[in-house]
Order: sequence, then C-alpha cells, then structure tokens
Amino acid sequence: REVFDYPYDEVAAVVGKSPENCRQILARARRHVEEGRHRFDVSREERDEVARRFIAAWEEGDTEGLVELLAPDVTVYGDGGGKAPSIPAPLVGAERVAKALVGWGEQTRRWGLVHRPAHVNGEPGLVFYDSDGRAVIVAALEVADGVVVAMRSVLNPDKVAHVPPR
Repeated sequence: REVFDYPYDEVAAVVGKSPENCRQILARARRHVEEGRHRFDVSREERDEVARRFIAAWEEGDTEGLVELLAPDVTVYGDGGGKAPSIPAPLVGAERVAKALVGWGEQTRRWGLVHRPAHVNGEPGLVFYDSDGRAVIVAALEVADGVVVAMRSVLNPDKVAHVPPR
C-alpha cells in the first residue's frame, strides 16, 4: 500500500484479507514503527529459559501464564502442506494464541502424541511423536526480548520425514 500506492481493495485481494483488515494492519505497523520498539537477539540460555517456562505453562494448560510469555503481537504459523491439518492463516495476538495453544495441547494428548524439547534450526522448540515413535509435528519458538514472538509448526509429513524417530 505505502510503496506501490495500491488502493486497499487491491491490497486486500492480493493478501487475502478484507480492506478493513488491511487498514488495521497498516495502522498497527505505523504505530510499531513510531514507537521505535526494537527486538533484540537474546542469548541461547535466555531463549532456552523462556522456552522452558513456555512449555511448562503450555503443559499445565495455563492460558494466563502463556499470555505473559508471549509478545502482544505473537504470530503462529502452521505448515500442513495440504497433507495434514493446520491453521489456514497465521494466528496473531497473545490471548488468541494462548487459547489456541491450550486447545491444541489437549488435542495432541487425545491423539496420544508425546513431545520432547529440541532445538529446531537453532531455536528452542518441540518435536511431537506418534505412538510408533515417528515425528509428526516439529515446532520452533522465536524468542526476543524475553518473550515468544513467533511459533512455526511443520505438520507436513513430507517435511518431517527426515526427523529421527523417538
């Protein structure tokens, strides 16, 4: 919108959102830039500690505890590749993400999945295994400024096939 001077209805068609939603996203982005807020890299120890607390809150189903560990604009991405269930669009916002994570946690337990902490592409994360010990979900947490700012999950079986079994 700002760079190419497209009207909101054209931007909306390109990104698959409503024109009103595009206006809101732009307004938030402008506020973010105006605030001058910067996210800084943190040490591996700090990332691991935030991840440990995040996993503990998630395992306990502690929505409030998760919200405290999530950036206000945290974003969750899911890649099912059309071969596994995943969210159709990124999920944004600490409250929404925390509630979804608690629900997904209950779902993974119903499916009989077990999880183990892991480092995923240099970031703290989790690998979920089915009852045969095969990896079925890999999730990475992006941590900055002492909170989780993004979570990326891969559920596409083709993309997790290379992960060693439990």
